[in-house]
Amino acid sequence: MAGFIVFEQRTEALPDSLQVEAPDTETADSYHLTIETAYRMRRPALVRFLVRLGLDSVEADDVTQEAFLRALDSSKKGSIPHNLFQWLLVSARNIALNRVRHEKYETLAPAELWKKWESRLLDPRSSPDVDLLRGERYRLFIEAVSTLSAIEQQCVLLRFQEVSFQDIAGALKIPTHSAVYYAGTGIQKLRRKLKKIL
Repeated sequence: MAGFIVFEQRTEALPDSLQVEAPDTETADSYHLTIETAYRMRRPALVRFLVRLGLDSVEADDVTQEAFLRALDSSKKGSIPHNLFQWLLVSARNIALNRVRHEKYETLAPAELWKKWESRLLDPRSSPDVDLLRGERYRLFIEAVSTLSAIEQQCVLLRFQEVSFQDIAGALKIPTHSAVYYAGTGIQKLRRKLKKIL
């Protein structure tokens, strides 16, 4: 809430310009029509009333809409106010007071905690969900690699480092066609094992 609300007790009646008697409210349809008419005609006055109490214009408009919604809800419960505008003023004032009371007891997080949260939002790599998923993928990858034979592991590792098949064959002292075969079968096994996490 932008401003601080100052409420004073008023014992005098509302001015005649603010008094609006609800028309025939015997049926729910006529009451809904009364609410719609009052919303069009009296909404700006209600917003001004709340702004004078210390609310900013956006919050005043929000409280006004909530007051009108409560008025509509009261018709479903069977309690239709005699003077609709006065009921709306009191209702809006009470809603604003409840919001102020609620904000009074809200505790704000320390600045350090906010900075930590903001850094987590800006860097999704550090979120717990991403860390958990990354850890699970790493575990599955290690399990898949452990199913390969030693020669397949070496060929796949060197191939992932973009070493040519001739160099792999020379390093492991095997024929080139064997390096191609072991690297290919190792990669195929990894693909089958890791299909669910890719």
